Amino acid sequence: MTRRAKRDTELRALRLLQRHYAGLTGFTLSELAPPEPDFLAALDDRRIGIELTDIYGNPRLRQYESESEGILDSARRLLDADGQFAVVVCIYWRGNPPLSKSTRSLAAELARLVRHNIPNLGESRTLGDGADSDLPLDHSQVERIEITRAELSGPSEWVESRRWWGGEASGDLFQAAIDRKNTKPPNYRGSYDETWLVLVHRGAKPSSGFDLPRNLSTIRFRSVFDRVIAFSMTPASVVELGLNK
Repeated sequence: MTRRAKRDTELRALRLLQRHYAGLTGFTLSELAPPEPDFLAALDDRRIGIELTDIYGNPRLRQYESESEGILDSARRLLDADGQFAVVVCIYWRGNPPLSKSTRSLAAELARLVRHNIPNLGESRTLGDGADSDLPLDHSQVERIEITRAELSGPSEWVESRRWWGGEASGDLFQAAIDRKNTKPPNYRGSYDETWLVLVHRGAKPSSGFDLPRNLSTIRFRSVFDRVIAFSMTPASVVELGLNK
């Protein structure tokens, strides 16, 4: 995934958090550049610097996911370059894609498969081996492709589907994520009324396919940030963590 794609993904997560967290109501969000925090939330004269990071239970699996996200992002851009169709595409991998930049050549192949199988507006088409598939798909790395053509105002959307549940995470996972970011605020050069850390749990993928601890709101964490927020996106839930300064 490119840095631009990564920042876009982070900004979408922050905007979704804003819809579910009253503490950001009315704030204008904008990006910042290093060594500042990732984003600025501004309202009147109030300035909040927000550092945002994803939390993962398995970093090795995250490497595979990052590779596949890069492939899908490249495929999306190749398809959108035609400027003809806006589609939602869901890819089902047969396994983890190899950790090799050469696998980016898959992007052109996927874009071509989708381009040649665009359904009519408002309809869907499935390539795969299942009985519910519209057309067969003989591919060593992709099990199934679902294509939906919709009236989208923006670019096409490419997602991947994985089935996984890793149980309930421990508080130690969150403290480790906080510790990795605790060195950031002393290096900020801007002026902020508060600095926040947002821990994003995306779920739905092996590296983050766990549940938040049921007692997360009762655990005390060590942090130099003024506020630490755990934001789970699947389904959306927000927990403001208790801090020991």
